[in-house]
Amino acid sequence: MSDQARTIEPMDLLDSVTALFLVASMGGLTVPAPASVPATCADVVVVGVAGSGQTPGTGPQVGSLAAAIAEGMGRAGRTIEVAAVDYPAVDLAASFGLALFDGRYEESVAVGAERLSLLIGELGRCAGTRLVIVGYSQGAEVVKRALGSVVPEAPIEVVVLIADPTRDPAQAGVVRVAGAPDDREGSLGALAVPARWARQTIDVCTVGDVVCGSRSFRIGAHGFGYDEPVRAAAGIAIRRLVRDPVAWDRY
Repeated sequence: MSDQARTIEPMDLLDSVTALFLVASMGGLTVPAPASVPATCADVVVVGVAGSGQTPGTGPQVGSLAAAIAEGMGRAGRTIEVAAVDYPAVDLAASFGLALFDGRYEESVAVGAERLSLLIGELGRCAGTRLVIVGYSQGAEVVKRALGSVVPEAPIEVVVLIADPTRDPAQAGVVRVAGAPDDREGSLGALAVPARWARQTIDVCTVGDVVCGSRSFRIGAHGFGYDEPVRAAAGIAIRRLVRDPVAWDRY
């Protein structure tokens, strides 16, 4: 999918908007504030990008993953901080899906990608700090677009994409979690993770979530179907961060 044009199939749009209406709205379009930066240089920083209508903050899905990673890294004796990218996160349900067509969604993603890219650059000044970049739903697209402008030497250890509407099931090297089929792209079309970061990426798409390409539709899957998949993704991320020599290729 190009940056200039977005093609959306009618049935995919219907599925996506239906699913989004079934997720509780948490707010509307806001003026974006600067991304939050941890006060100290921790061993690991989890940078979260929330989904539609979930800012400020990380949102529950990203927050749950960050908490699980923090618990695991604490047990391993590592210090950890969490940073959230505060961007518009335009609420698609509140806009009745119109934000996909009037420019608000694209603008929201662009603002988020710019802020995330700047934050990654700022955190890259911390010698020895490793980054985990996590995005949920709209936030997952923000992450992918930001990674296209990040320098190759950025200290990104793990990328986690949860319920990605631009999921590319054909991309090689990406670790898949949660059982959604590998032959159907996200509801907004396929956008590949930049090749430099593909092998660091965990793609989490639960069965029943049509936003990220599930063939079946399950009520509540997009908003509330990620508890177990997030824990699984956190486990893989922790093993990667503690340098388990075999764990990454095991999944």
